[in-house]
Amino acid sequence: MIGSAGSGKSTLSRDLARRLDRPLVRLDDIYWESRWLRPDPEVFRSRLMGALAQPSWIIDGGYIDSLPERLPFADAVVYLDLAAPVCATRFAWRTFKHHVGLSDDRPRAIREAAARNDRSMSLRFPTRSPFLVKITRILTYRRRVRPRVLAMLQHYRNRIPVIVLTDRAAVEALIGTAAPTRNASLVPS
Repeated sequence: MIGSAGSGKSTLSRDLARRLDRPLVRLDDIYWESRWLRPDPEVFRSRLMGALAQPSWIIDGGYIDSLPERLPFADAVVYLDLAAPVCATRFAWRTFKHHVGLSDDRPRAIREAAARNDRSMSLRFPTRSPFLVKITRILTYRRRVRPRVLAMLQHYRNRIPVIVLTDRAAVEALIGTAAPTRNASLVPS
């Protein structure tokens, strides 16, 4: 599951993991460390390879630089390619819900630190990614990141199906086609 921040990756991943009875791997959970610290690249790669070694999974997260490691293990790729204003609006709403305590889908290490009453952990973003910077990244994602993503996906198109969803109706249609069984797949046999 890949796409811009605010595209709905986490929501769709949770829905599909539940419906297909697959473990959900959140890349934010295996990437971020307490206090929004970034891990050594080899530590992240080791965690990622451990997740990929599982017999089945749905992986939620952009982390475009890790696509070359992930794609050879994938049975299918779902690319949420929604319009930038939609993603930015969703991101702003999610941020508001975090700040007022209505939801908390921060990475596991951050949630655990907050549960220990670690005063350095608030419902804020990492200092290097303040809200306006993140919104700017979302609004420029299609120009900056999308061409790289499409090039990587094109390289794998002959080996794995790439499902590109561009609006809510397409997302709902995909959820409707995902049969709720252990042997279910998003791709035809």
